[in-house]
Amino acid sequence: MSELQVASLSEVSETLLIPLYFRALEAQEKNPIVFDSQAVAIIKQLHYDFSKLNDLSTDRVFSMMRCRQFDHWTEDFITRHPAGRIVEIGCGLSDRQSRIHAFNTTWYNLDLPEVMAIRAKLLGEHEHSQSISGSVLDPFWLDLIKISPGEKCLFLAEGVLVYFPEDDVKRLFLLLQDHFPGCEIVFDALSPLMIAFHRRGSSMKKAAAQLRWALRDERDLEHWHDGIQCLASWRYFDQPEPRLGLAALMRFIPPLANGSMVLRYQLG
Repeated sequence: MSELQVASLSEVSETLLIPLYFRALEAQEKNPIVFDSQAVAIIKQLHYDFSKLNDLSTDRVFSMMRCRQFDHWTEDFITRHPAGRIVEIGCGLSDRQSRIHAFNTTWYNLDLPEVMAIRAKLLGEHEHSQSISGSVLDPFWLDLIKISPGEKCLFLAEGVLVYFPEDDVKRLFLLLQDHFPGCEIVFDALSPLMIAFHRRGSSMKKAAAQLRWALRDERDLEHWHDGIQCLASWRYFDQPEPRLGLAALMRFIPPLANGSMVLRYQLG
């Protein structure tokens, strides 16, 4: 297959190439945090200068740790709700369904049209998956998610919500709660300090400049509606990770250690 041009992607959509490249590099490690063989094949089909990302080894470890936690909570949901539905918001070029071998789970992949067009050429469609092109903030897609009485739904938003203003995040949560009461959502968030840190010191300034939503405390979202409940939280230094090297010293600086998190909520 000839190389696909991705230069026309918007700045926000272009950020999907960062975790894709990280997963491809990680797959070549002796003991990868996340193993994604498809990422290697996809990288070879894209016409893009990935060399500017080669020096981001620490960023890659953090990204893969986050990805692993999303995988873990997704597998946990499938174990608890074998007939459940999963919606991956801002799916990009990630094929989590294949990576965790969830081929019998009904899966919806949602992203902007420009992203889904590339995804269709590179990944295609699984038997139990459906692609949806559009913005997560446009409620048209909610009616495309078919849930039978008693079934549960899990929404995944990895590296997505931090790019939206808080009002949009709140509106999304309330929409999901209204349409899918009792659903769960897993997403990552940053504190105001970490937002400022990324904007000023991140080596990925182009992506960091777009960060908008900061979360001071995971319990803050519970004030948005009585039915919103934080079920679990995870932070990068909850368990030792040898691959972090000297960056592991951040665990001794609470504002840094607690400023990046992956959260799981129930809505309604």
